[in-house]
Amino acid sequence: MRLDAILARVRELGSRRVCVTGGEPLAHRQCRALVERLLAAGHRVVLETSGAFSVTELPDHEDLCLSVDVKCPGSGMQDRNLWSNLEVLRAKDQMKFVIVNRADYEYAKKVLAERRPACPVILQPEGGRDLQALAAWVLEDRLDVRVLPQLHKMIWGDRKGV
Repeated sequence: MRLDAILARVRELGSRRVCVTGGEPLAHRQCRALVERLLAAGHRVVLETSGAFSVTELPDHEDLCLSVDVKCPGSGMQDRNLWSNLEVLRAKDQMKFVIVNRADYEYAKKVLAERRPACPVILQPEGGRDLQALAAWVLEDRLDVRVLPQLHKMIWGDRKGV
């Protein structure tokens, strides 16, 4: 979809808040331009990234929130984590881990202990529905994180373009 069409659709929907996500937005060469145009139009933007592409080229704007995933071993993509992204996260940004199993949870704990993020941290069970076990582990370890479902999967499933 072209930038003008995306911006027209956002205007049509009438929301001030926009989440740029889906696949990996930073893999698209026009992602930065889209974010800049959304910000210029007065939108609050959350950019969700897999963490495999640098976020340093994005504008440092008060209405931009970076949501950076840290890929756990259960995803099979942990070797794609670009650790330098975590160094630029601000208090208004967020770091996310999708947890498949206990090994992923232990991995997340290790990363948090080593990196000590300056932003809120979210742990989400894969598929977004089985929160109880993950919440119990977090409470047992007294982690300062939020446990949340993957709402997009609960609301839209695998539907694209929403």
